[in-house]
Amino acid sequence: MTDEISARIKSTVTMPETCEKYGIEVSRTGFTVCPFHNEKTPSLKIYKDSRGFYCFGCGKGGDVIAFTQAYFNLSYSETVRKLNYDFGLNLPLERKMSLREKYEFDRKDKERKRQKEEKKRADQAKLDRYQRAYAEWIELDKIIRTHRPKNPDEPLDLEFVKALHRKELIEIELEEAESEVMKSEVCV
Repeated sequence: MTDEISARIKSTVTMPETCEKYGIEVSRTGFTVCPFHNEKTPSLKIYKDSRGFYCFGCGKGGDVIAFTQAYFNLSYSETVRKLNYDFGLNLPLERKMSLREKYEFDRKDKERKRQKEEKKRADQAKLDRYQRAYAEWIELDKIIRTHRPKNPDEPLDLEFVKALHRKELIEIELEEAESEVMKSEVCV
């Protein structure tokens, strides 16, 4: 296996993707139970940006190739083949990549990154929608509490009535936005 193939795999496949593919549940904070030693409390940290992992319990760490190799107890070349196959990378493993293959791999890699970035922007838009609705709900709740009649005979304040009507609409908006955020697993 060439260093170029390894570098391509490491630059394309992330640790979170690897864990998801192999059925390892990772918390939102990036921790999971370490599969390399017996433990009850999650001590294995999955790093999103560096594409690596580290276990604070047993000290095992590395990149996606090292993780997959240890997890499945494979040789290095078997691990590279497995990642190539499992993630549909279509890398030529037995020979050097041709210019056309490099170009095609780069094109697919750019498309994959574009899709990830697009999903990230869409998730952020969902989160922004939720946060705007929540902030407006808080403001309306303050207005309602401030302008609420003190006794049953007191006439209704126009601000109170407007806030009551708007709050009903915002609660619907808030529920929809929260549902979208939960579906996309964005942290609120």
